[in-house]
Amino acid sequence: QQKEEEERQQKKEEERLRKEEEERLKREEAERQAQLEAEKESERVRENLKKSQSEEEQAREMMKEADEALQRAKEQADAAAIEEAERKKKEAEKKKLKAEIVKKLSEAMNNKDITMLEDTLQLAKKKKVEGIEDITKQSEELLDLLYAGLNLENAVRDRHIENIEAAITKVKKVTSTVKKVYGGYEKVLATKVHEAETLLVKLKRLEFLKRQVMELKQQTIAELKSYQQPPPIVKFVMTATFLILGHNGKDIQKWNQMVVLMGKTGKEALKRRVQQFEPDTMPWNVATSCQEILAGMDTASVADVSAGAAAFYVWVSIEGLCLDRGLDHSYVMLYYVLLCHVMLCYVLLCHVL
Repeated sequence: QQKEEEERQQKKEEERLRKEEEERLKREEAERQAQLEAEKESERVRENLKKSQSEEEQAREMMKEADEALQRAKEQADAAAIEEAERKKKEAEKKKLKAEIVKKLSEAMNNKDITMLEDTLQLAKKKKVEGIEDITKQSEELLDLLYAGLNLENAVRDRHIENIEAAITKVKKVTSTVKKVYGGYEKVLATKVHEAETLLVKLKRLEFLKRQVMELKQQTIAELKSYQQPPPIVKFVMTATFLILGHNGKDIQKWNQMVVLMGKTGKEALKRRVQQFEPDTMPWNVATSCQEILAGMDTASVADVSAGAAAFYVWVSIEGLCLDRGLDHSYVMLYYVLLCHVMLCYVLLCHVL
């Protein structure tokens, strides 16, 4: 039976690694495509910049000529010439302003500069610049994309489920209306959305696991506390629970120490601490150590011994909290394998003693 369980765990790990590799390859391909699109867009922007710079130079030359013509007309007191010179000067000023706006918008789009885009669009609107409808529309679309992406990044960083859901919806709505390619930024956003959706699934599962613990009846906690000498599987689960909650090995060497911790009330109550726990506060080595402690267990085997321990097992198990924290097992094992084995031996020794 133990061999079957080991084979099952091995197959599960192989499947997880296979899926991770597939996701990695997909991300790399998306990033490659995004880079290609970005290069194409950069080339288009450079062409627009050259064109706008040329038009700006022409406009300056026109203004210079108009100023000279106006000066001559005034000296000659030629009313018609003055009027014509003033008309040409205004025309040159408009052309120069238009070229400056196009240049700034092109630079802002190339650099994905939100502030510069906003300021330049406001200036164009205030000055009522004509003949820039296409680039104005493109700038407004890109601005919407950039804000949607920024909002998504903030939501992911804050890890609030409702905000992430709203941000994902916003990004999808904005990208569905965009027809032009903006330097591959749409593909960058698509990757961010995928990552956010993956995190969302994990966060929702973590909330579910927290509710599982919070819905434990007090008599179930009492059942755990009633053990004089708990079954090893119960002690392992609760050891992992308290390690994750921030206790060190000395705090939980003996079962009666954990019983005291389970009996605390108020802010120190076990259920409340689980509810308020933030995965990002947990050190990598602690998470990995808990994976080692719970290796070979599953929910059914723990539940056969204790329903209360099973609820905590689901929260801290490899299938639960450790994956919800988004651990990359290969890197974790690479950097922490020695430390984890030392910690595991220490905890096991404490149990024996």
